[in-house]
Amino acid sequence: SGKTHTVMGYRGENAGLMLQIRFAEIYNGKVYDLLNEHEECTVRQDKDGKVHIRSATVMHDDGKVTVNPLHSLNTDTQEGLDEIVALGMKMRKVGSSPVHDESSRSHALLYLEIVNRDLIALREARMLQEGEVTRIGKIHDDKYILEMGKCYHQDENGKYHQLSAEEAGADMEGVAVLLAEREAAEAVLADIVAQEQALKEASAANGVCVGGTLVLIDLAGSEYGATAGVKVTPKQRREGQEINKTLLALKECIRGMNSGAAHIPFRNSKLTMILKQHLQAKDSKTVMVTNISPSAEHLQKTVNTLQYAALVAEASK
Repeated sequence: SGKTHTVMGYRGENAGLMLQIRFAEIYNGKVYDLLNEHEECTVRQDKDGKVHIRSATVMHDDGKVTVNPLHSLNTDTQEGLDEIVALGMKMRKVGSSPVHDESSRSHALLYLEIVNRDLIALREARMLQEGEVTRIGKIHDDKYILEMGKCYHQDENGKYHQLSAEEAGADMEGVAVLLAEREAAEAVLADIVAQEQALKEASAANGVCVGGTLVLIDLAGSEYGATAGVKVTPKQRREGQEINKTLLALKECIRGMNSGAAHIPFRNSKLTMILKQHLQAKDSKTVMVTNISPSAEHLQKTVNTLQYAALVAEASK
């Protein structure tokens, strides 16, 4: 029935399942793409509440716009995965501290998603269509503002009066045409999204987890300023403050999930904004790996770490 081919596939054009890898870091409150020359990204929430990480918007010579997501690389081998992760790690922010010679100064997010060629093709089509919706939408909005501006007249007393489109000579028919074009583009985009969802559901029905994603988060260490009498630079102090702010935001979100709070403050940091959809997904599982020290000197930090891990475990049940 083709199960082996679907899962393992063959090299070349007959490849089966692959990993699509995205790799980002959050440093000093900003998000960077570790697989695209450390390009700064934006974090945006769409009308459905889903949070997206976007890199730079590209304007093409033909007028089309591409709204790029995090750069992704595909592989179907362990060696390929190792090479891609190593590439991203070279771009990550690290520093030295009294505790570690090489300490992570950023929160890293590594996405490992199971994909196939059909899903990759739909993703590329969706990215291009999202750019088309953005381009037509901007033209429509600019046209609407321009023509509506003609419909208001300011008299000698400074008061504004609204005129009809005919009186003002406003081209509202042109606005209507652009609106229809935008709605048509949005309908095409919705169809592509529906095809993506149908592909995932059909794959799941056959026991294959296309679209399934493992998100690995490596939280930054917070050693700066942790030891009495240790001198830190202004840069290290800023890094430490931002790291601790994000860790506190994550802890408060976990605490809110654990207590069943009506409002959980996911918007308090970029990290928690991004993780919201993963932490709250009905079919998701969360695991926290914590490192502790056997030294009596670090007893209180060990206790705090174990309490944090217990809080996460309780919230993830």
